[in-house]
Amino acid sequence: MEKILTKDNMNQAYRRVVRNKGKQGIDGMTVGELLPYLKENGNQLRKDILQGKYKPKSVRRAEISKSDRGVRLLGILNSNRQNDSTSHCPTTNTNI
Repeated sequence: MEKILTKDNMNQAYRRVVRNKGKQGIDGMTVGELLPYLKENGNQLRKDILQGKYKPKSVRRAEISKSDRGVRLLGILNSNRQNDSTSHCPTTNTNI
């Protein structure tokens, strides 16, 4: 977990969210608001995750109609969790 939460990896995750034009989460925080939030709260967030104190906020469910008349369930994360989830994506960095 400590390797995942390195500042370099978290910065890469943030850049992916921005590059992918991540939409605001159910918390209403836009991607533009995410960087100031992380600058102010990032160290505490990292600490809480490492100590097992981090409590992620709810995910909003949505249904997306598929062309075969089926439905795909979608979970919409809040902005903070978008960055957390992205930081767990596989990277090409073999040090992680």
